[in-house]
Amino acid sequence: MSNEYRLNSLEDDEILKLYELFFGPILMRRETEFYLESLKTFLNKESSIEKVVNKLNECDAIIFSYPVYTFIAPSQLHRFIELLKENNVNLENKFVTQITTSKHFYDMTAHKYIEENCYDLKMKYVKGLSQDMEDLTKKEGQLEAINFFKYFINSIDAISLRCNVKYSFST
Repeated sequence: MSNEYRLNSLEDDEILKLYELFFGPILMRRETEFYLESLKTFLNKESSIEKVVNKLNECDAIIFSYPVYTFIAPSQLHRFIELLKENNVNLENKFVTQITTSKHFYDMTAHKYIEENCYDLKMKYVKGLSQDMEDLTKKEGQLEAINFFKYFINSIDAISLRCNVKYSFST
């Protein structure tokens, strides 16, 4: 039995940018005043984590995409995962993978960190893609990314059939 997938382009407001939701690290001294004002605004509004959780509940698959500069995933992503755990967000059986760019210098530590946290959250992890920072600007790298996405979709299909899980990619 084959499934048809309708892949839609995301609109800007559908892509959640963690740094805009104040999951970032503590800033330098010259930025502290701005950070504190932003934090006050953030704390006075409905929690941003709720907005993210609502979006996560609507989706069937999650792709973490981030650069690896210093052996690990960015601090915003670390904090985001901490907040998911602190708030007992249920992501069980959500399909997840990751795409990173780096100079292939210990990027596997970042991948392993995300992988282990996904298992902690009882997600269905599919091995991710690590690209060199310039790869996506070249045809060969772009083709590799397209093939990776097809691999991810096929993995979801195979896991779903094996586990009798139904899913759909919707608008």
